[in-house]
Amino acid sequence: MDSANNDNDAHDKSEANDEAHDKSEAHDEAHDQLYKKLSETELQILELCITPKKTSDLLNLLGYSSRTGNFKSALRHLLKNNLIQMTIPESPRSKKQKYEISHKGKKYLHFKSKSQIPNKT
Repeated sequence: MDSANNDNDAHDKSEANDEAHDKSEAHDEAHDQLYKKLSETELQILELCITPKKTSDLLNLLGYSSRTGNFKSALRHLLKNNLIQMTIPESPRSKKQKYEISHKGKKYLHFKSKSQIPNKT
């Protein structure tokens, strides 16, 4: 009887390990897909937000004279994926609002520098 129980326990542990491994691989693939999907503009904004920046500062540094669709889309994508965050999240339209890189954004830049994932153009 003990041998049968030990075999069942070993089988259950093996299945649990396989399931955890599959979840880990899926998580890694999701990260890879996100990282590959960043445009050049998104990457530039992410790097600029290492120190908090106002929208006007970002536009200026990127060479835009106004908020283009490309800029708005890039900012939205970075916010949606939690790569950057607002410094005043409770007042999204505040004139004092700035954007800063999040912990996830820092991890992304670190990961990117290690793996040299190409950006989409």
